[in-house]
Amino acid sequence: LRLVGSEMWRRDSGREGLADPSPSRMNVRYATPTLPAPTGWYQSPWRPRTGLTGSLARNEATFVSSGGGWNSSGDAEFFLVFDERANLPSARELNDLSEEIFSVLRERKIRCAISMDAVHPHYFSNLRPHIFAYELRTSGEVIWGDDKILSLIPDFPASAIPLEDAWRLLANRMIELLEVFPTPGTARELGLQDWLYRTAKLYLDMATSLLVFLGHYEPTYRGRLERLRRLANQLPQQGGLPFPLEEFARRVDLCTRFKIEGAGAASEWLAAKDHQDSARVSK
Repeated sequence: LRLVGSEMWRRDSGREGLADPSPSRMNVRYATPTLPAPTGWYQSPWRPRTGLTGSLARNEATFVSSGGGWNSSGDAEFFLVFDERANLPSARELNDLSEEIFSVLRERKIRCAISMDAVHPHYFSNLRPHIFAYELRTSGEVIWGDDKILSLIPDFPASAIPLEDAWRLLANRMIELLEVFPTPGTARELGLQDWLYRTAKLYLDMATSLLVFLGHYEPTYRGRLERLRRLANQLPQQGGLPFPLEEFARRVDLCTRFKIEGAGAASEWLAAKDHQDSARVSK
């Protein structure tokens, strides 16, 4: 299964006002050898199309240089799209393939969790308005096979996304942070990098949720940051919000840079500034 190549791991630089990725980050010229194709169910007459989703598809994934290699803070999310006549592989078979790919990547000094779902094409045509479906349709990437497969997702405006979906996303991020929430003296034991990453993701999806509620949702972190900046300039004072939007946009800017670029300023702010802020958010 050819999941990894120079195209999959490319990095866009200087987009939408953000600085070029720092030297410690994976860059556009970083290439990984193609993985060998596995045998068995994958070699069936109806070989699946392969789609990439999530922040990796949007060129917004977090990779950190470590020990001469690269560590991903998130995972690479894939859909294997089989012909309607084909039987789908079992969860165990998908897990075995994910582990095989993970092992090959690790040999190449790339640590990145792999997640896969096997679906038939009607899965996409049956998707209803929500954040995941909107982002998959606008930012998903077909890395092998029919590049029109994602066009099966119904075309709906961002305004059709249910507000409940925005709340569920925010609730999930809060729970994820609480799983590694540090108390004084325990941050090092719990893994500061993981806590930083989850704190940044919480702020980023506070922005996501807010923009859905305000009717200004954007499908990428960069797009949300730019939208927040415009709203901060346009709305009077706090614009009826319970917090200053300009200050919130500044923090989302820092977290966006940390998520995409690993910028030192964001790391310093998240590491040293406000356990108190995170405690207030978690309450």
